[in-house]
Amino acid sequence: MKNISVYIEIFNEEERIENFIKCFLWSDNLIIIDKSSTDKTEDIIKKYISPNLIYLKVPYSDYGYAVHNKTVFDLIKNEWFMPITASDLIDLELVDIIHKTINTENFNYDVINIPYKMYTFGICDKHSPWSFKDEYVDAVYRKNHFILSDRIHEERGSNGKRYTIKNNNHRYFYHLTLRNLNIFYERHIRYSEKETDKYDDPIKAKKEAMRNIFRAIKRTFFTKKTYKLGWDGFALALAYISYYIMTYLSVWQKFNKKGESVYQDITKKVLLNHEKIIINNGEKNE
Repeated sequence: MKNISVYIEIFNEEERIENFIKCFLWSDNLIIIDKSSTDKTEDIIKKYISPNLIYLKVPYSDYGYAVHNKTVFDLIKNEWFMPITASDLIDLELVDIIHKTINTENFNYDVINIPYKMYTFGICDKHSPWSFKDEYVDAVYRKNHFILSDRIHEERGSNGKRYTIKNNNHRYFYHLTLRNLNIFYERHIRYSEKETDKYDDPIKAKKEAMRNIFRAIKRTFFTKKTYKLGWDGFALALAYISYYIMTYLSVWQKFNKKGESVYQDITKKVLLNHEKIIINNGEKNE
């Protein structure tokens, strides 16, 4: 019987990693790549080390380890695998359906689209700017048809044939993201700075970053009508739009580092004047 490998990269996930492991222990090939966590993540994982759970500690990087270290895919022993995050959970009944699907005779698909629920700040609603048009997401891939990139929010994809598991039993693959504002602010800073890596031309970068702000406004207030969620909706809209505002500011900073250079010049000038005054005063006292 074909099984499914599970692959995850983490950093400082002591609050969620144990529940995550318990949820994916059904896999006979659970691979956890720890980007040098500084909290208790490693201690928790080591309680579960087994022939079915591979733990690898690597140097920290904002980029996916697998993007620049392709040999990590040698750890994936099954034909099918799920690349996931610590924000993900899955109903066991849905896992059973996936297993039955890939073990169906003459199943000639390469990507499996499964029922999906995304919660942001504890809210899952069609009016949320983070919600999909359809509650399905590509989650299970044939290893040889998987495409990985270092583009943020576009890390994974496939050039293969897609199969959708219809949601007939209300069982889901859950993505529980941004549970509080502290995480939200931290991710905002990290991700918005990373977004700038794809830009070399300042004019193109400025135009695209500005367009993304207007797209975010359109999505929240016109496409998704997030305001219909009332107090929650206004907060979600601001949070969603603010990411693109932060990205614009990060792009601006990348190509306009006036703050650093101007402040260094002023500091150098002021300190030089200090030195001159001290020298002059010393000469006078002599």
